[in-house]
Amino acid sequence: RAIYQYLADHDIAVGEYNIGLYYLKGDYYQKDLISARKYLTKAANKDLACAQYELACLLLNNIGSEKDLQEGYQWLEKSALKNYNQAHYKIAQILLHDKSKFLNISPHDANYWFIQAAKEGFFPAYQLLNLPKQKALLSILNLSDQKSLYKFDDNIGFELLVK
Repeated sequence: RAIYQYLADHDIAVGEYNIGLYYLKGDYYQKDLISARKYLTKAANKDLACAQYELACLLLNNIGSEKDLQEGYQWLEKSALKNYNQAHYKIAQILLHDKSKFLNISPHDANYWFIQAAKEGFFPAYQLLNLPKQKALLSILNLSDQKSLYKFDDNIGFELLVK
């Protein structure tokens, strides 16, 4: 913990990120969402994808305004564009659920983001795409055609409708 505090005090992203997580989770420090946001924002502004993801989750999950949802989604997108697989998955989840009504994006984009998460090896995305473990990698390579249409079913995951 002391090394991360030293790094954070010297404006080094990995230190700011870890101190932000400590405040977020209440590890080593008393849980403090304001301090967590402060440190995670510093690290996220330095293009650290994991910090961008954690900041996005904090903004999206903390009860806040529509502005927080928009800002959270923007950080999530930045993290996803750096191929942070959890960000891909989280975007797809948001698009499938009611928070998408606050965002100026289409729920049909969920398919794209689940595929991106699966391509990066994020196993829950394989499960939601209803891919068998042994064929997951080969199947994902074939799913990269964005013109394909999938239907989401809570019981079976994604089902290919049109290729």
